[in-house]
Amino acid sequence: MLHRSLALALAAALTGCIGSREPELQMGPDAEITPDGLHRVDRFPFGTLYMRPDYAFGSYKLFTMGKTLVSVRRGARVLSDEEVDELTRRFDVVVRNALEASGQTEVKKPAPCVARVNLALVEIDFLDPKALSPQAASTAMQSFGSMTLVIEIHDSYTGEPLLRYGRRRRVGGGPGTGVDPAELSATTSTLEEFARGIDLDFQNVLPRIQNASPVSCEERAGLPPPVGAR
Repeated sequence: MLHRSLALALAAALTGCIGSREPELQMGPDAEITPDGLHRVDRFPFGTLYMRPDYAFGSYKLFTMGKTLVSVRRGARVLSDEEVDELTRRFDVVVRNALEASGQTEVKKPAPCVARVNLALVEIDFLDPKALSPQAASTAMQSFGSMTLVIEIHDSYTGEPLLRYGRRRRVGGGPGTGVDPAELSATTSTLEEFARGIDLDFQNVLPRIQNASPVSCEERAGLPPPVGAR
């Protein structure tokens, strides 16, 4: 789905991370299923993943962007409207660039065979540099805080949820960045790492999951399958 060359370059490292037991989609009466019909993937090594059993990953070549959700962990530093806007803008840009680099094309409106990509930055917990004690300041040398990054894929025409993926990431800090966390510049590298992680996770792991018979985007929209399919 995302930039393929990076996944190939790091394939050896990925192989070492997955281990001997491959990810598996939960099925049957004991499967963990979300209220909107997504099944949990067991042994997924890079965060938490839910999918529809009949979803063929990468089958949508067109996408449209939904609204990005931003929320702060209870008790954490409150973000200003400007900070929320900047976080949203940065995450949107990173994901758009990654999708377009993979050969996918953005369109403005929902339609058959168009995926809607929804993003979320939730449970944000940024350190407040003005409130740091000398002891806590050493922590900020390594990290400015943490946040959970979420990407959802829906069929834009039918509204069906197809995939939901989340991963908690630390926002890198340290003297090398030279960035006040309130300016949010340190989050850019974290967002980019998340996008690269999608490349590694999805391109290399999802094809190993044995799903039920996939349903094409044309079939979801009630259209005949493309010529030559099946």
